[in-house]
Amino acid sequence: MTTNEALIVVDYQNGFIPEHASGVNELPVEWGELLAPVINQLMRETRTRWWLVIATRDWHPRGHMSLARNYIWKNPFDTITYNEVTNAKKHTPRLWEEAEFSLEDLQVELWAGMWPQVLWPDHCIADTPWAEYFRWLDTDLIDHHIIKWDDPKTEMYSGFFWREMRQDDTVVRVTDILRDAWVEVVKIVWLATDFCVQSTAVDAVKNGFKTMIDKRAIAWVMVKSPEDTVAYLQKLRDEKGVEYI
Repeated sequence: MTTNEALIVVDYQNGFIPEHASGVNELPVEWGELLAPVINQLMRETRTRWWLVIATRDWHPRGHMSLARNYIWKNPFDTITYNEVTNAKKHTPRLWEEAEFSLEDLQVELWAGMWPQVLWPDHCIADTPWAEYFRWLDTDLIDHHIIKWDDPKTEMYSGFFWREMRQDDTVVRVTDILRDAWVEVVKIVWLATDFCVQSTAVDAVKNGFKTMIDKRAIAWVMVKSPEDTVAYLQKLRDEKGVEYI
């Protein structure tokens, strides 16, 4: 199949839908369920033209280095540096035993103290209902399913660094999927505008694709005004080459 456009739906999962909509409340995005019809329509339009639809999902192990639960004295939405984790002493770590990463892993991931890490509440834990697609999403329209963050030692918001879920464990990256289908234009929707959507969009540009964020179907973990959203997207366009529609 040849195509020149793809739609990437980033992390439309139960863990981001408010409790009144799906019975779960991990990292809820206000009124997030109301975007399902918009996203479904965008997927239908994409498939009608024989173009690709790709969807990503967070797939955290409980011991992931980005989850606040693995740090003895930190709370969700705190930030952390390597020196904080070690208390500036090599042999005084501040990690719970359940953590599935080491101080050496953090040193690599946090750039030896130069790059702070946002710590998140538990959300989209692998093999739980919270990691599943939200039930109003028409998953029959999705061509490729990508899981993210399944390595407890690595924080990567972008869908471009992860793999498609295949039974034979073949590693297939988003870039390969797009190039094999002769995709030239990538459109990106859903969550979170300033984290996974931004990172996925920036990496799409870096990999040579014309990239657009559709502001009709994006959301923030922290609610932003329409004016703030447009200002953010304009800055992303000017600094990173990511367009918006």
